[in-house]
Amino acid sequence: MNVLAKDLWVEVRDQLRVERGPAPVDLWLKNTRPVDFARGVFTLAVPTRVVKDWLEHRYRDDIEGIFQRLTGSPVKVQLKVDAGLPLLAAATDGGGELAYDKTMQVDSESDFVVVPENRLASAAVARVLKDVSTGNPVVIYGGAGTGKSALVQHHLKRSIDDSMAVRTSVSITAEAFSQGLIRAIRENDVTAFRGRMLAADAFVLEEAHRLRGKTRTQREVLSVLRYYLERGRPVILTSRHPPNAIFLLDEALRSYFLSGVLLRIADYGPASRVRVLEERAKRFARPVPLVTIERVVERIPGSLDRQVRFLEKIAAYAALAEREPTPEFVAERFPELAGRGDKECDLPRVIQWVAERFGSTPQDIASARKVRSCVVARHLVIYVATEVFGLSARRVARHLGGLSPSTTAYARRKIEQLRRDDALFDARVRRLLDDLNAGQKMLF
Repeated sequence: MNVLAKDLWVEVRDQLRVERGPAPVDLWLKNTRPVDFARGVFTLAVPTRVVKDWLEHRYRDDIEGIFQRLTGSPVKVQLKVDAGLPLLAAATDGGGELAYDKTMQVDSESDFVVVPENRLASAAVARVLKDVSTGNPVVIYGGAGTGKSALVQHHLKRSIDDSMAVRTSVSITAEAFSQGLIRAIRENDVTAFRGRMLAADAFVLEEAHRLRGKTRTQREVLSVLRYYLERGRPVILTSRHPPNAIFLLDEALRSYFLSGVLLRIADYGPASRVRVLEERAKRFARPVPLVTIERVVERIPGSLDRQVRFLEKIAAYAALAEREPTPEFVAERFPELAGRGDKECDLPRVIQWVAERFGSTPQDIASARKVRSCVVARHLVIYVATEVFGLSARRVARHLGGLSPSTTAYARRKIEQLRRDDALFDARVRRLLDDLNAGQKMLF
């Protein structure tokens, strides 16, 4: 760690405490860690995405302003989530300030739970790390948020800790592999890049579906797989799609994917989601009642990852308010958990209500008109449908005339910006969400 970054961050944090008060600043900043300060960019590690979002939306401007006053030049603050930092955990010490449990470290044991949906995949990975003759490579596929990465990293850590044959491993995403290869080609350093990929006892390629269409990268991945497989070293691949469903994939590479053990992790059912959230909740200083966890699973649509983030949000709010995350507290702070839920949400209803309250018509919202009132209403429909109700961006885009995914992402950003910058617009959105009986998207 950069020593300058550490010393400077102490000064910034103390000054921010003076300006904004001790309690909220200590809660959100005490478990952060300065990483580096170079070329006008200050990198700060935070424990969770909840803390990252909160700091970005509430404190970034203040922090960057203090940096500029201390250094005399503009400084950009970059936030990175580091799972090795203590999670938000609040209690009151003798002085009345918020104290933290320093022992609450995140580890792979907490991040991975064996449930019926992943039991076979877990057994296959554990087995191949002990004995490659049981089936090598292992290909695990499943939707986003099904814990494929957590599963693999859990077993890699166990294998290394138990001093098995696998003492070192290379774990890289297909996108990072591609970018590293491109950089190596530009710098005429392909041999060194290849050496780094081959210098381990096991090779893990995550998000293998992102190899599609990348011919040069596929050839390099193929050579790496051959190297490991020919030497009897474990190879583990994760993907959102099975090998036969990955388009524009080299057939030789596809055959390697299909030559080992192919396992699917299904989307987690309610019982498994509750169990995973219970394990995650054990890392919070304030216990989360089972009924609160069950309500999150029932009311918050989307992936397990989204529900985990929402649970962390509840824990963060409870710590800030110094209250227990009881169902009453949750219903008070998060109306979406007290509403009727996603089952009663349909897109036409959202479009109709937005049109009535924002001066447009359902036909205009579903059209390509560029009039401001139509654009804002269209963006708001996308925001409410995806961010509040958890509908897929693809489904919403298809209903609105086939918008591109980039357009839906842009729409969400614009509405969030409008809500932050325009209090009147934010109030209108809140009233709309209350009318829809779905609660609101809490901005951090």
